[in-house]
Amino acid sequence: MTLLSGGPREAAGRLTLAALLALVLAEFRYYAPMLLLLVLSILADYLTGVAKSFLAGRAESGIGLRGLVKKLCYLLAVCAGFFTDLLIALMGQTLGLQMSARPLFGLLVTVLLTLNELLSIVENLGEIGLPLPAALKQALLRLRDGEPE
Repeated sequence: MTLLSGGPREAAGRLTLAALLALVLAEFRYYAPMLLLLVLSILADYLTGVAKSFLAGRAESGIGLRGLVKKLCYLLAVCAGFFTDLLIALMGQTLGLQMSARPLFGLLVTVLLTLNELLSIVENLGEIGLPLPAALKQALLRLRDGEPE
């Protein structure tokens, strides 16, 4: 199958999708490493969570599906952050304001979610049985339980 194979509507749909993807990749070329790190963190967190559940004998497809939906919602949150940045830039242009700011909200959401995923990966590895330093274990417990330092 090629990009232009099929009927005219299918080919037009694929061309439109390819053009949108090219536009998004061109626009986010500077943010691609952070977005890639988020996607890899999401994947690693999901896999370590599945391994943790499997080793504990609590593997359930419903829980796994909820986890996948949650991860997809993370990606929607990142999109919402970048759309907010785009909206602010468009409003600035409309008002005639010279705005040189880079996307802030999209990158902020991406960084926060990546840190959350990395923390979850460490928690999963600890629950799987990977030896973790005592100070890290205590910090993770405080974060999980919401206790102040």
